[in-house]
Amino acid sequence: MAPGRSNRAAPILPITHPIVPTVADGDVSPFTGDPDELADEDEHHRIEPTSNTDYETTDQAALKMAKRRIPRERLKTMVAVVMLFLAALSNDIVLSFVHDKVPDRPPLPDFVFENTPYWPWALSLSEYLMLSSFAALLVLIFVHRHRWVVLRRLAVIGALLYGGRCLTMFLTQVPVADANYYCSPKFKPEERTFWNILVRGLRLLSGLGLNVRGKHVLCGDYIYSGHTIVHVTCYLFIREYSPGTGT
Repeated sequence: MAPGRSNRAAPILPITHPIVPTVADGDVSPFTGDPDELADEDEHHRIEPTSNTDYETTDQAALKMAKRRIPRERLKTMVAVVMLFLAALSNDIVLSFVHDKVPDRPPLPDFVFENTPYWPWALSLSEYLMLSSFAALLVLIFVHRHRWVVLRRLAVIGALLYGGRCLTMFLTQVPVADANYYCSPKFKPEERTFWNILVRGLRLLSGLGLNVRGKHVLCGDYIYSGHTIVHVTCYLFIREYSPGTGT
């Protein structure tokens, strides 16, 4: 043994095992799960809830954050608007086609019409109310935070409704409900060409299919009503997306 060196051996350190936290049944370990969830960019903003009120506050904050992250998807919105335009155009072309097939018979029996007075201005009033509702809906969409999402939903729903209306108009024609309503003369057999039907439908589209514009002179679009589509859809969208409804 070399001089100056101690003959004592170096102390042996005890072997220790890492402490692994135990997880009770039904709990979720903080070390399991998606690593991306642990590295959430908003992790440092989170507040651990200590009561039911804190849980509600945390849920509300998460809901607001999720709303802010809704993608706009402008391209999908434009596709939906094109679908709505094509459905409206198809409605007018189908109406131009079935106008010549409307039966020349008295109106179908109706209990309400038979027991209420006739108001010739009721249709115009309905259309003015419809235009007012639609204008209010457009303003609501313009000022809404998620205007692209709301517009896309409106366009898709409108396209589906008017697409179904094309089918029902083509399959079922009933007599004119209003005996005093003016219907333009029907085409003669030699005049019933695709071009003439198309031009007549485009002329109807230029007036938005409204009687107050003086362009709705075709008959046969009773099942189902396009006015009802606009009235009900505007009401439901205004009720759903107005301020104070949570959307």
